[in-house]
Amino acid sequence: MLAAAAVFSTVALAGPASAAPDKQANPAAVQAVRCGYVPPDLDPTTVRANRTANIRTGPSTRCTSVGLTHPGDRLNYHCYVQGQGGTWTYLRNVTTRKKGWVKDSFLPGNGSSVFCR
Repeated sequence: MLAAAAVFSTVALAGPASAAPDKQANPAAVQAVRCGYVPPDLDPTTVRANRTANIRTGPSTRCTSVGLTHPGDRLNYHCYVQGQGGTWTYLRNVTTRKKGWVKDSFLPGNGSSVFCR
């Protein structure tokens, strides 16, 4: 799976967590993020999904989909990064036990407010 190993985006490595509208502002440093990157669980937030969305192995549509969120699923946010086309949150779908990345525009509250370190 060459696509799974491809570098596809950059993320800020330092800086304070911010509210959803400011997430993309002020990156202090950048690092390539690959499909398969699993960040630490830094955010205790749990929400209910309000729509269906792909859960992926990385913060890009180039990364493999490993499952879906469905309305009503319990989602435990871990943290977010800058990914393809905006910010993405790593989460665990408590309902299905799938873990991975979902684009923040598909998530309640625009995803996690805690930046992945």
